[in-house]
Amino acid sequence: MNDQINETNSNKSFWKLINEYEIKIPQLQRDYAQGRQNDAAIEQIRDALIAEFYDALNGGNKLVLNFIYGDVRDDVFTPIDGQQRLTSLFLLHWYIFKRSGFNEGVELLGKFSYLTRDTSRRFCERIKDVELDFTKDNIKEQIEDTFWFSGNFKSDPTIQSMLVVLDVIHSTFINLDDFEFIKNALIGDECPIIFLWLPMEDFNNSDDLYIKMNARGKLLTDFEIFKAKLQNSQYMEMILGEDVSAHDKVVYISNYNNRFAELFYSRFQNKFDDAMMAFVQTYIRDDYYSKASESGVPQKDYRDEYKKIVKMNGSVFFRFIAAGGNGYSQVVKPKQIIAHSLMKINLLLEIFSEHESLDIRKTINKNYYSEEKIFSKNSSDMTFEETVARYALFEYIYKFGYPTLEPEVEAYNNWKRFVYNMVRNTDFGGRPEDSCEAMTVFRNLVDALGSPAKKEILQLIESFDLSKSTAEMKHQLREEKDKAKLIIKSEAWECLIINAEEYFTDGQIGFLMSFSLKGDDFDIAMFEKNFDTAKKLFNPSKNLNESCNSSLFERALLAMKDETKGHTGHLLKQKNSTTTWGFYQRDYGKLLSNRDGGIKRNAMHYLFEKLEDSSNVNSDLNTIIDSVDDTVFVGKDAWKLPFIKNDLFGILLGRFKFRNCIHLNNENQEILLLAGTTVRSYSMELNTLLLSEKLRASGINSGKLQLHMYMTGELYDPKDGFPLRYLSYKGYKVGYYITNRLEPTKLFCLKDSRDNISQYDDNEIFDKILKM
Repeated sequence: MNDQINETNSNKSFWKLINEYEIKIPQLQRDYAQGRQNDAAIEQIRDALIAEFYDALNGGNKLVLNFIYGDVRDDVFTPIDGQQRLTSLFLLHWYIFKRSGFNEGVELLGKFSYLTRDTSRRFCERIKDVELDFTKDNIKEQIEDTFWFSGNFKSDPTIQSMLVVLDVIHSTFINLDDFEFIKNALIGDECPIIFLWLPMEDFNNSDDLYIKMNARGKLLTDFEIFKAKLQNSQYMEMILGEDVSAHDKVVYISNYNNRFAELFYSRFQNKFDDAMMAFVQTYIRDDYYSKASESGVPQKDYRDEYKKIVKMNGSVFFRFIAAGGNGYSQVVKPKQIIAHSLMKINLLLEIFSEHESLDIRKTINKNYYSEEKIFSKNSSDMTFEETVARYALFEYIYKFGYPTLEPEVEAYNNWKRFVYNMVRNTDFGGRPEDSCEAMTVFRNLVDALGSPAKKEILQLIESFDLSKSTAEMKHQLREEKDKAKLIIKSEAWECLIINAEEYFTDGQIGFLMSFSLKGDDFDIAMFEKNFDTAKKLFNPSKNLNESCNSSLFERALLAMKDETKGHTGHLLKQKNSTTTWGFYQRDYGKLLSNRDGGIKRNAMHYLFEKLEDSSNVNSDLNTIIDSVDDTVFVGKDAWKLPFIKNDLFGILLGRFKFRNCIHLNNENQEILLLAGTTVRSYSMELNTLLLSEKLRASGINSGKLQLHMYMTGELYDPKDGFPLRYLSYKGYKVGYYITNRLEPTKLFCLKDSRDNISQYDDNEIFDKILKM
């Protein structure tokens, strides 16, 4: 800021400033915003600031409001930066002086004026004389009820903002008894609320000064505010010891100003300060809330609070840690948890500062995580999966340091492989409670490790008690326990397992292992054969290989024995639906997952057995379809036979395309083929569709045959009970009645041009239409 800022600056209280100068907010300044409503960020700043006022005036730490600077001329101070804080201080003093009956002080506050609008200026003059009943809950309404508060005052945004702030001050201070003590603190030489005052001179025009300074000036960042508060907090004693000196505190904080700042600057450039703030916030957040989860705090109590942390500014976040978190009674010694987090952060950043690149050398071919990429992403922008992975890896590095020796590197790579498999195959679903539970599991595993050794990591995984896992993680953890046992058992198993994990992107190979069970043991030869079959069918993403015909695959899979209760073991339930199933988007990976205990993938197991040693997968799939025993598909399985025998996947339904999702209801007798993914989309009834296909195959005039679709799950027209989905031909309509009888007869109905309805069985209706 060159020579325009005086070399001499001082700590100053609002009372001292207004005793020396008039304070005039210039026209070029924006409206007072700290009372703005319907703005969550402003509300957070406002509430935190007034709470800090309260704490400082009631024996808390001294509150320093950073730099306030501006033009001094003819005993008038025109702020360039600090308008919002000065206005809040003006309102605080007005309230305290009014409550304490300090009329001389109220009169002196008349030297504070707003020039942005005439109404703002007159409001600051008028409120000196307002008489209030402080036993009432609301200040704003009382001022608005005064005779002079006209419509122009009500439309002034600065005034409305001031009134909101006065109400917050009132609600914060209302129950205090000794306002004389508070008033004396505000006007005393040792006022606990001060700011750094920088008078500026030698500008010919104050408007010019305002424009130039706002183009060049820079406020303290959130992280600078947080560091300043941390340096003067009790956490310094908790981290560095009770006998910590002022010098030690400065050295501790200087790491963030120098060494750690360079670490972040090399990756984030001018956004390095925000990235440091986010790193500190999220690491403390993850430690604290994972402990809250482990301590039994109900999920509903912390799931929303977890999300708020990264939205806190420096002051608000410091208040969060100063209070020891959210005050959950179940969390024991919360400040020690936060202090330990700060110690972790410091050590991790010391470790990372020693390495130009953070990536740790690979001993396994597969790319799991890049430590460099993890660290180089702003922590506040991470997904839950990324957050959990970072936490699990950094906890290990915190405990054992950056691995350099070969055994240490190999051990870390096995830990990273385990973390990758667990995180990739756990559905966090945007739920912070699930990520908190996962971080607890990883932290406890790291705590239980005695040394950075590969065998010890594998033994720890093998012996892990599943009852201590989370519901979401246990499916994959069971697989990892089995794999750890086999890797310990032999190098041959280790080679096979690593190769299979490297082939499949998600590292989930539980289906290969379950298909290879012989009694209670895994058979290595069966595993090799199943892995070979899997590679013939699926690519690394578990989509079908391009050489494999998807329709043949799906029809052959439907022909396999179904051991699920609903006889829908070959299909996936669609989101937000209890009756919609399908091969939508052909996400076969879900049919191979561990999530349902393996029941749904049993059908896939039977298919693998039939394709064992296959040299031509499509030819063998065709053979499976051609050899289907029709008599097996009865009852709840009867709907599958038409799909197996007829190539219905992806067919056109009139002007729509079948999206390979079906609606199943009424003991699987109600079958609707969907043109979307839920029953709310257009759909066609299966038996009606099959009749239309049979008629077209017979050679009738297809141009006169039309399918009529319908939306939603309603089946019949409420007026006459005729099906809402039907085919039309030469003025006649043909539909199908759906019942829950397993062997229905005469369920087709025909409506003529006079709306007369008659019923027919399958053969009768076919012959009837052919003769039209």
